[in-house]
Parts: sequence; structure tokens; C-alpha cells
Amino acid sequence: QFSRSAPDLLSDSDLDATLDSLDGLPLFLLRRYGSIKLESMRNTLLHCIRRLGVRFVVLDHLHFMISEGPEERTDLDAMMKLLAEVAVDLRVHIVVVAHPRQAHSSNETHKDNRIIQASDLKGSAGLKQLADNIWSVWRPRKADRSDSKRDANSSVAVVYVLKNRDDFGSEGSVAFRFGLQSATFETADEDDSSPAPPKTLASILPQTDQAPRPRRLRKVAIDTPPPSKHWTETEKDSE
Repeated sequence: QFSRSAPDLLSDSDLDATLDSLDGLPLFLLRRYGSIKLESMRNTLLHCIRRLGVRFVVLDHLHFMISEGPEERTDLDAMMKLLAEVAVDLRVHIVVVAHPRQAHSSNETHKDNRIIQASDLKGSAGLKQLADNIWSVWRPRKADRSDSKRDANSSVAVVYVLKNRDDFGSEGSVAFRFGLQSATFETADEDDSSPAPPKTLASILPQTDQAPRPRRLRKVAIDTPPPSKHWTETEKDSE
């Protein structure tokens, strides 16, 4: 993704230059496989944020960090509460990848090509309640996974903003061109010969009874200055 090209298409010199550039970035990967306890997660986050200066955290994926069993939903809620507390207290961004639950439908095409909504998140309802923002990514997918007929819509990805607590943001959707080689979402440049995102989503959205969420804009008084303190602070904390 950093080189904006597939690794097997890079020359040896380009590959070395890309690796050297990545090595010089403040980028850290946690080498851990499997579930993790709450206290271990808290200590790991605090170390990365306070000692390494990390300001943007990506956890992929939430359900893999939680052990399956009768306490799975409770553990999911507890993990989400912990992440929300760390994000607010230390003023960092935490992106949590969550999987959708299996759709109960006899229509395989509809199930596999449906637009994931906030209510489709697997596990506890606390996932959508505790998160400040929820994004969903949809790509056209055929039931037989065939992609022999390449067209302008074959590399389109639609990102839905299903929830947004920021008064300066909005819910809605936007279409991007998905770069298959670089595995990145890109906007089509004027001099780019690759297929651009369609101007209308109707031509690529799955033909189901599940309509896209309507765009909802919040009214914001732009001439009113924002409050001077964070919403979590109290008068006593300010003193």
C-alpha cells in the first residue's frame, strides 16, 4: 500500500526503498496471535501511547481478541468500554475492525452481496453503542466469485458512514475506486486511465429490499466558537 503497487511488480531497488521508508516511520506492529486479556490490552495501549508516541491505533480484528464461549458478549462489551476510555482519556484515535454476523437468508446472492448495517455487527449491541463512528465497506461481489467481465464497476468500493457523533460530520456514503494492485481506496485522477467511480450508486448497488441509508446532515452554527473544554471534563477537573 505504501508503494502504491503490488509487491511482485516492484524492482529490487524499489522494494528496498519502500522497506527503508517504512522502517523509518513511527509504525509499530504487535506480534501477538489469539485472544488477549483486558489488563494486557490496557498496558499495551498505554505503553504504545505514552512511551512510543502512538496516536493512531488499529485493532484487527475485535472478535479475534475475545475468546469464544458463554461470556463472549460480556467480554466484547468490556473490551469496547476499555478502548473507548483510552481513546477519550489519552486523546488518541482507535480504529476497531469488527466482523458482521451471518445473515439468515435463503437467498445466497442477497446474503453475500448485502450492505452491512450497524445492526449486523457480530456479538453485543454495545459495539454500535460505544463506538463514536461506524463505517461499513461494500464491494460488488458475484455469487460465483467470477470476475472475468471487467467493467467500470468491478473495482468500486462504497464506504458508508453509518454513525457519526461529530457535529461537524455527517452520515452518508461515498464511492471510491479500489486499486486491486495496491489494495488501496483511491479517487480517480483526471489523467488516470483506470475506471472511475460511477456518478450514481444505483447501477452497482445490490438489487435487494435493503436500501442505502439516506444522507443526514446536522445543522451546525459555524459562527459559534467551540467550547473551550472537552465534553468529558468537569468544573472540578478544570480547576
